Amino acid sequence: MKSGTTTLHDYLQQNRDTFMSLPREPNFFSIDEVYERGVDWYSSLFDPARPDQVCGEASPSYTRFPRFAKTTQRIAQLLPDVKIVYIMRHPVDRFYSNYVFDRSFGHNDSIRETLRNRSYVLETSNYMLQIEKYLRHFSREQMLFLLLDDLQQAPQKVLIELFGFLGIENRCSNRPQDLKANARGRNYMARQCNTSLQRFRGLPGIKMIKQAVPAGLRGRIRDCVTEQLPDSRIGKWIANRHTARTEPLTPEIRAELLDRLAEPTYLLEHFLGRDLTAWRS
Repeated sequence: MKSGTTTLHDYLQQNRDTFMSLPREPNFFSIDEVYERGVDWYSSLFDPARPDQVCGEASPSYTRFPRFAKTTQRIAQLLPDVKIVYIMRHPVDRFYSNYVFDRSFGHNDSIRETLRNRSYVLETSNYMLQIEKYLRHFSREQMLFLLLDDLQQAPQKVLIELFGFLGIENRCSNRPQDLKANARGRNYMARQCNTSLQRFRGLPGIKMIKQAVPAGLRGRIRDCVTEQLPDSRIGKWIANRHTARTEPLTPEIRAELLDRLAEPTYLLEHFLGRDLTAWRS
């Protein structure tokens, strides 16, 4: 979560050999009420795919143990041969980005209150904890481990590794630099736009007006409000105002978080065979 999942999804969506679900994050295996919709509902998300396409989805909640404790077992029961891509970033930066994101959903706790009341926000940055839960059900060969640092610095190299892991050709229609991850604060603005759209739909007479507007035009209006407006100048201005009101990550709290995540990051370093000194300092 908050580590480049959206960017990876967009790359895969651009590739003619892959089909990515809509919604992008179905959260089928993690959230109980979604899981209760059943396998047929989940399977229907991929009905539009061609027989020769590799199907995928991008639910960051699948690596949020212990918040969603049944995820890995559910995936293993339904998709034992699945391929799993797990992308990670600096664990403290991920925690803080998660903290800012949660404020868009009404969580107004301070950072220390978050650590006390919702410890899973920090535990999501314990990457070895998340990986170990998957290795109980899947082989290491079924998993690809990526770093956001690499995606930012050498995206083409990451794409070659990703597509090779999935056994498909690199047919992305956009160059790597043309796609980017969600900007901080955009989620807040996107949520505000969706909320406003829902309220607008509830106004008297709107249903009648909606029926008079061609479906294609309705879709373009919806996309303008939910997708284009958050990325507009006014959208970015509102998002920046929201972010500016968020509690900053002080050097003292950052040092404390680094200390709390030092051991799992050290274990990850050896597991991946990568130098993660920058993540421990």
